[in-house]
Formats: sequence, structure tokens, C-alpha cells
Amino acid sequence: MNRYLYRALLSLHPPDFRREFADEMLWIFDQAAPQGGPGGLILDGFISLLRQWVIRSGTWKVLAGVFGATVQLVIGALIVVPSGPVKSPRLPLPKDLSYYDLEFSRGLALLFVVLMLSTTVLCVLSRRLIRS
Repeated sequence: MNRYLYRALLSLHPPDFRREFADEMLWIFDQAAPQGGPGGLILDGFISLLRQWVIRSGTWKVLAGVFGATVQLVIGALIVVPSGPVKSPRLPLPKDLSYYDLEFSRGLALLFVVLMLSTTVLCVLSRRLIRS
């Protein structure tokens, strides 16, 4: 049962990795599982699976871009614009600033979305250029 599970984990790896390392990893599993138990090897196979699909494929770049954009949106949402009385304004401002606060927030959100989308497009294009 454990060998079947380990073989299933190996079959989920990328094809190039499987062709090069699957037989060797299965041989190591057959040699080491009776002595130390299969738990550590199955965990190592799962970690290898994540590493191969996320880090080696470049998916982490898109995830990092989305994470960075999310952090920017959260920080932008936490910035509080004071809505109290304005002391000695240089320009005459309307008494109700909530309209301008809303427009500023919309513009800021649009800017973050454009930055996030452009970063994603650049990552995808650079990945395609590297492959060709």
C-alpha cells in the first residue's frame, strides 16, 4: 500500500523529472522503507512534488506578484485619510470631502489592479520567451 502511494506521488511529478529520477527514487524507497518506515519518504515525495511544480516551473513568480499586489491593496486600505476639519487650507475645499475620498480610493484601487495585471502579463510573456 505504501509503495503504491509513493508511486502515485511520483506519477504526479512533471514528465521530465519522472523520466530522469522516478526509477531511482522508487529504488531508494524499496531499500529504505523497511528500515526507517515509509512515512518520511512519502513526506519527502510530497515536498518534492510541490517543489517541482511550484518552484521549478516558475509559478512562484506569479504567486509572488499576486501576493505583492494583495499586500499593496491591504496597506492602501489601511491608510486613513482624516475626515475631520481641515486647518488653514491653501485652496478653498468643499465641506464634504467624502466624494473626493471615494474617488481617490477608486483611482488607487485601479492603479493597483493595473499594476497587478501588468506584472502577471510580464511574467507570462517572459516565461514564454524563456521556453522558446
